[in-house]
Amino acid sequence: MHLALTTRRRRLVLTSELLSLTEHTMREAARQLDAEVEEFHGHADHIHVTVSYPACVSVANLVKQLKGATARAIRRSRGTTENVWSMTYYAASAGAHSSAEFDQFVEHLAQPVNN
Repeated sequence: MHLALTTRRRRLVLTSELLSLTEHTMREAARQLDAEVEEFHGHADHIHVTVSYPACVSVANLVKQLKGATARAIRRSRGTTENVWSMTYYAASAGAHSSAEFDQFVEHLAQPVNN
């Protein structure tokens, strides 16, 4: 599954330290569901993740667990109670795509639009 999560109001809050914390926390939360974070790419206002997970776990529950765990970790590290993630998320099946194709897709998203 390819997931994309954006910060609330697309705020540029994900520093390199917070992205590291987010990746680590997300990998731990995924393990608790017998899932695995295969790819993680982060930017200041969003992240892209490829996750493999068992069929008994719904996409909604997977995202709920990942967003919840990372939001708690980020709030603790920043000493705040404000919401971290937007309520919405993007999820798409990524089973047929290779790691190289995913990397190329994420690189394409990072390019400026007006060039």
